[in-house]
Amino acid sequence: TYVATGKLKSNRFVSEEKINQVIEVARKLDTFQLGPIKSALGDEFTYSDIRFAVAGYLAEEGKVNSSS
Repeated sequence: TYVATGKLKSNRFVSEEKINQVIEVARKLDTFQLGPIKSALGDEFTYSDIRFAVAGYLAEEGKVNSSS
């Protein structure tokens, strides 16, 4: 999608604060799987928040194939 390919920034959809929290938890858990991240973050975060944050992070890190 557009965030995953870097065409749109995830901070258009999720606050920088939430993005940073999602990525911090993902690193601590050593996973980008939504379920474990959501469990750790709680109800303040939606699955959409997490999806956007992870997609944006991976796009910035160059870990997503931009041709998909």
